[in-house]
Amino acid sequence: MSPPARTAPLALDACGVLNLAAIMPLAKASRAFGRPLLVTAEAAAEALYLHDEEDGRLVRTPVDLSGLIVVQLEPREIAGYVTLATVLDDGEASTLAAAQVRGWEVWSDDRKARRLATELDPPVRVVSTAAVLRSWAQRNDLADAVAGVSLRQVEVRAHFTPPVIDPDSSWWQRCVDAAG
Repeated sequence: MSPPARTAPLALDACGVLNLAAIMPLAKASRAFGRPLLVTAEAAAEALYLHDEEDGRLVRTPVDLSGLIVVQLEPREIAGYVTLATVLDDGEASTLAAAQVRGWEVWSDDRKARRLATELDPPVRVVSTAAVLRSWAQRNDLADAVAGVSLRQVEVRAHFTPPVIDPDSSWWQRCVDAAG
C-alpha cells in the first residue's frame, strides 16, 4: 500500500527543478506528486537548461517552469535571505528563507543548504532528489526498471547522481542497473 499523498507545498531549489524537469514536463509535476510544487524567483532564475543530445551533438534545452508556482520573497523573509546568501547561492538561500517563514518542506541536494536548514530556528525539513523520486516511484507502483529509466534521465539531462551517503542511493543504483 502506498503512503497517502501529501498536500503541503514542496519548495524546490534550482537543482530540484532541473532534476524534476529531466523526467517530466513541470506542467504535470504537481499532479504527479500530489502536492503543490513551488520555486522562488531566485531559484527559478538558476534553473535554466537541461542537457540533451540532438544529431550527435550536445544541446541545452530550456526548462519550461509552467506548472510550478513561482513565488517572490516577502519582506519578512528578506533578512534571512540576505544572511543565507552570504554562504549559499541565491536559489538555495531564497528557498530556505521562504521555507523557514512559511513552513514549507524543501527539495535540495546541496550539502551546505541541507546542513544550514537544520541549524535554522525553526529548522527547515529538507528532502533529497533520491528520496522524493523513490516516494514518487512507490506511490505510482513503478517497477525498478521503469523508475530506472527516469533516474537515468536525471543523470544524463540534469547531470545529477545522488552521493553514496544518501540513504536512497542504493535504491537509485539498483533501479538504474535494472533499466540497463
